[in-house]
Formats: sequence, C-alpha cells, structure tokens
Amino acid sequence: MTQIGKEPGGILVKMQKSPPFGIEDPEALLDENAAPPEVLDQIAERREGIRIGVFHHLLPIKQPNTIPTEGAMTETFSRTPRRAAEPRYFEDLAVGERFYIPSRTVTEAHFSAFQTISADNHPIHYDVEYCRERGHKGPLAHGFQILAFTAAGASTFAHQIGEALIAFVEQSSKFLKPVYAGDTLYPMLEIAALTPQRSTGVVTLGVTVHNQNGELVLSGEQKILLRKRPSP
Repeated sequence: MTQIGKEPGGILVKMQKSPPFGIEDPEALLDENAAPPEVLDQIAERREGIRIGVFHHLLPIKQPNTIPTEGAMTETFSRTPRRAAEPRYFEDLAVGERFYIPSRTVTEAHFSAFQTISADNHPIHYDVEYCRERGHKGPLAHGFQILAFTAAGASTFAHQIGEALIAFVEQSSKFLKPVYAGDTLYPMLEIAALTPQRSTGVVTLGVTVHNQNGELVLSGEQKILLRKRPSP
C-alpha cells in the first residue's frame, strides 16, 4: 500500500493483484465498504498463458485521532545543549582579551543596501563624478555602515557572554579614513576596562577597523552591561 501526500484527506493507492483472467466480476473481490475508485487502470501482460491484472483501489486516508498543538514541545526537549557555550559572566572576563570579527570586502551592493536602509542620499555615497571632483577615487562608504561592521554580536564575544548580556548601553567612534568599494575591512574588539557594580558590571570594548593596507579607518568604544555570576 502506497500513501500519496502526508496531509489528512490525502489518497491511499491500494495495489491488488487480480486472480487469473476469466473471473467474471473481479471487482467483487475488493472491499465492499470502500468508495468506488475514481481511476481504474488495467495493466495486463501475458506470462505463460496467464493474464495478470493490477487494480488501483483509491481509499481516503483516515484523519488522525489527535493533532499536536502548534508550538508544543516534548517533555524531553531542552534548549541548553543548543547554546554555543556556557555563558561567561562579568567577573570571568579580563582586560586585554580580544574578539575578532570576520573580515569582509565591501562592495557597491553594500553601499546601495545601506543607502536604502538609512535614507542617506548624499551624493558623496553614490555620485562618482561628485566624489572625483573632491579628490576621491569613487563613492565613500557610509560611516555608520562601517560602524555597523563592529557590532559585538558579529564577534565571538557575543557567543561567549551568552545569557550574561543585559544591554548595549553606549558607543563612540572616530572615522579616520575613507572606505571605498573593493576595500577589505578587519574589525576587532578588545576589552579596555571592566567597571564592577553591585550585581552587574560594565565592559568597555575598544573598537578598531583596519583596511587591507593596514590603515586604521575607524576607532572607538562600546560599553556592554553584563550580569555577574549568580550566587550558588
């Protein structure tokens, strides 16, 4: 028996071999309670003088007795094993630790996408001739776009702190050199300071972005509020 479709209300195709040819009413051998078939194909071949037929008997699939509630989870399910690692709390961190963000080569497609999101339509970002008249080889990347590449969530830092994170509370940055389409950027975060509080702590991250020539194109700071390790 073959099932077509997985949804309730689908069709079962029941294959039943007929007796040797000559039975006057072979359909009488089928289930009398079944709905009449919509399609009845007879495939016949001669083999040693005996004709074999195959009847396709169409039956509706029975509705399941129970349907699982949408979003229901089994009792054995746990989110814990699916986390990247156990969280590092504020007191687990040390000044000088570095967290690298994957490098990326920026393209005109990145520029266009950010222009759409930011609604920043200044010609310095999209008019080649305007830029050349001002000494640039092409349109400049938006400063905030380069800043976005330093998001802590794009680095290993986010996976290490996990549930210890409370909030991203502050940032500052300096845009030191222009970034053009075709440049490759190398962002990095480094713990510059740890400021303890009663049950939390503020992590100050120094931010740098270098280009493929080793030039520093952005520097700045980010402050992240973390939980301290819970009492046992």
